[in-house]
Amino acid sequence: MSDLKSPQLLNGFLGKLYDELTMGDDQVMRSANDFFSWITPGIPYSADNFDFQERGFVPTHLGVSGTEDQNEDGEPQDVDLEKLKRELGAEKLRMYIQAEDLAYLMDFIPDASGISDGDKRMNLNKKIWNPSDRLSDIYNFVLNQSEVVQTEVDETLQAKIDRVRKVLQTTKTVTDFDENFEEVKREITVDSVVAVQYKEKKQVYDAAFQEYRNAQIRAMNGGPEDVDFFALNERILRSKVRMAENDWHANGYKNLYERATSFLDQAASGDLNLLMQGYREDMDFSQISNPASPGSKFYFTKLVPSNFASSMQGWTQFSFSKKDYESHRDRRRTTWGAGGGFIGGLFNIGGSAEGEVTRISNDVKWESLKIKFSIAQVPIMRSWFHSNLLSSRFWRFGANADIIGQGDLLSDGGMPPTGQMPAYPTTAIFIKDLEITFDTYSGNYDALHSHISGRSGLSWGPIHLGGSYSRSKTTSDFESSRLHNGIKVEGMQLIGFRCHLLPKSPNPVEGIAEENWA
Repeated sequence: MSDLKSPQLLNGFLGKLYDELTMGDDQVMRSANDFFSWITPGIPYSADNFDFQERGFVPTHLGVSGTEDQNEDGEPQDVDLEKLKRELGAEKLRMYIQAEDLAYLMDFIPDASGISDGDKRMNLNKKIWNPSDRLSDIYNFVLNQSEVVQTEVDETLQAKIDRVRKVLQTTKTVTDFDENFEEVKREITVDSVVAVQYKEKKQVYDAAFQEYRNAQIRAMNGGPEDVDFFALNERILRSKVRMAENDWHANGYKNLYERATSFLDQAASGDLNLLMQGYREDMDFSQISNPASPGSKFYFTKLVPSNFASSMQGWTQFSFSKKDYESHRDRRRTTWGAGGGFIGGLFNIGGSAEGEVTRISNDVKWESLKIKFSIAQVPIMRSWFHSNLLSSRFWRFGANADIIGQGDLLSDGGMPPTGQMPAYPTTAIFIKDLEITFDTYSGNYDALHSHISGRSGLSWGPIHLGGSYSRSKTTSDFESSRLHNGIKVEGMQLIGFRCHLLPKSPNPVEGIAEENWA
């Protein structure tokens, strides 16, 4: 039996994944104050889980035209309008459930423990959602229990701020319910076409640049075929980057969006009270009641592009084998999390059955392990969340915050940081069309597949290999099929997040007179 073990390979796998997601540049990651938080195991998703994004809560009924439909022979027939109304209503309720499910998954405080300025920019988490620590709750508390520096309001500046905010945000009419559960229509704040197009085109550009850099990294660290691939395709890859950048400028409002956000950041630094009331309104107007669950409310959140799950845009190819392990194993970051007793280095069966896990893991010839899948980094858009407020030095908690018991720092700015909200997620990381192949010493794959098809499921690090998975209010069966010497998992899964570290917050400027705070 070989000395190469699953935890060692998982370290190498995470090292290469880190390289490709950051395009091999540690310094950029550190200067951005970002880190990765991996979910163990990944969460299965299907493309239709995002229908509410693509269709905007608008249900569809294929084949309906006026009051007539067609039967199987193509002949017109009357439509049961009451039945149709019920079906469309049920579909709309389904989309509200989808929206609440996504909002819940994106509304958490990442674990930043252990993150350092040196080598560690990655955490592995068995559980990252804590109902008592929600991003929206803490941010809402900041909006309502903070004081900002009061200055004389410049009407000209206020008018310009209002105009710029309209560039980045707009309103949308949605169905909601009042206290008597009567259906009402109301407007919510959502990202504008400018903001959505900017992030969609940025994601395409990032994917093209990532494809170029990854091919370059493989050519420097891989075998002869990787060198040949980059030499032969460098011009094509570079052209894709240039075309994506040009499209971002031409159709993604790149200059307009960046000028607008830069202006608002500057305005917040100089006169935060001009923005604060608008921020509170954004929070209020982004809350939606879920008609499928009376009394349940959530803050509208979406991923961009809206059709990322059903499109190939923004997806790049990832592969890993022993050759990649050899080129990454000596990197200091490959010791992050997975080595030194991290049980996720072995196969996991529903988080238990450790003896069985060890037996299965020891039967695998890890030198033969090969993994491939498509991967996408998908930006999270929250029109109600304004991160520039949290890093501004012109706010502080008011006296009531201490009385309530929540006046602690959001972040102490340390490494690792501590506080109520030391970081927040900015990007969701999805993979799809996973194939993992390997040999076994016994030649018996039945044990693996019996666990995969069971209710507990099977995983390796952040990768979900199959089985049942429960999240929020839904349960999904994650289907996989057996290859001759491995596993194929069709479909998509959420495996982690890119997160941003807050500086010390609040960190008010010293020397401001008390009468200027309100």
